Amino acid sequence: MRPSPAAAVAAFLFNTGCGYIGPTLVPLANVPAAPSDVAAIQRGAKLIAHFTVPGTITEGYPIKGDLQLDLRAGPAPDVWSESEWAAQAERVAPARTTKLPPARPGGTGQQLAEYEFSSTAWTGKTIVIAARVIGSNQKASNWSALITLPVVAPLAKPEQFIATPLANGIRLTWRGAGGHFRILRRAEGSDGFAELATTTAPEYLDAGAEFGKTYTYQVLAFAAVAPQKEAQSDLSGEKTILYKDEFPPAAPAGLIATPSPATVELSWDSNTEPDLAGYRVYRATNGGAFEKIADVNEIPAYSDHAVERGKTYRYTVTAMDKSGNESSRSATVEAALQ
Repeated sequence: MRPSPAAAVAAFLFNTGCGYIGPTLVPLANVPAAPSDVAAIQRGAKLIAHFTVPGTITEGYPIKGDLQLDLRAGPAPDVWSESEWAAQAERVAPARTTKLPPARPGGTGQQLAEYEFSSTAWTGKTIVIAARVIGSNQKASNWSALITLPVVAPLAKPEQFIATPLANGIRLTWRGAGGHFRILRRAEGSDGFAELATTTAPEYLDAGAEFGKTYTYQVLAFAAVAPQKEAQSDLSGEKTILYKDEFPPAAPAGLIATPSPATVELSWDSNTEPDLAGYRVYRATNGGAFEKIADVNEIPAYSDHAVERGKTYRYTVTAMDKSGNESSRSATVEAALQ
């Protein structure tokens, strides 16, 4: 007697040890994901672009094998066609690729592709820039989001860049044309430049500079060419300065000398410098030369006990800062002991 079909299936499952038959797996397309962060800007007579090289295929799995990078730039056709633009656009070779740090400890860092190419052929035109990548299987990603960029005549880079130390900061001045200027600063111990400020005038005071530190500055001009788009000049030359405290405090004001039978009491107005260290007291006796008689702390007062009746004393005071700079002398006062 032959077994029924249901019995035959049950016997097969029992003998093979399989209680479940899963769905058929769909093969992966193995198409790279498109670049998602393409950015571009004009600097001087160059166009600069970059993007992070995708690390996965469209299904989210890691890409296997090497990738070809394909960034193109060119005018848009009168009637937009991606294929027509891509066929006519210039394919640009990357200037360099840089390995980025991993997003998390133990992770794998991605590559940053960077491009620099001439803007001269497109001056006065608006171009479209986009990028894609091509896998080792010759399958190409979609194009990235399109960047539309007006190309203008190069802005002149700032010249005659000067850094001058002042008591309240480092004053930067330069000559150049542009709607605005951007100041970059690299502080001592920093890996690279960071934006410090933007100004419309060809000068800036870095009031945040600290005495004893070395700073390097650069400046560039930029102008708006479209909403949320700008063209930049080339960077100025670098200007490096060790910001030393060579600036004495102001001379103390309001000095008063009050004689008593055995002392002369001195008082004056407090100085307001944040790095004030104290004061120095000078005295001259009976028309003689001034000599230092004391260094005192930040309290603006002093009692001179080394005095004698019948003599006339003149006094003046200076202020000292923490770097050892001494101010000019205050106005002179006189006290006569009877």
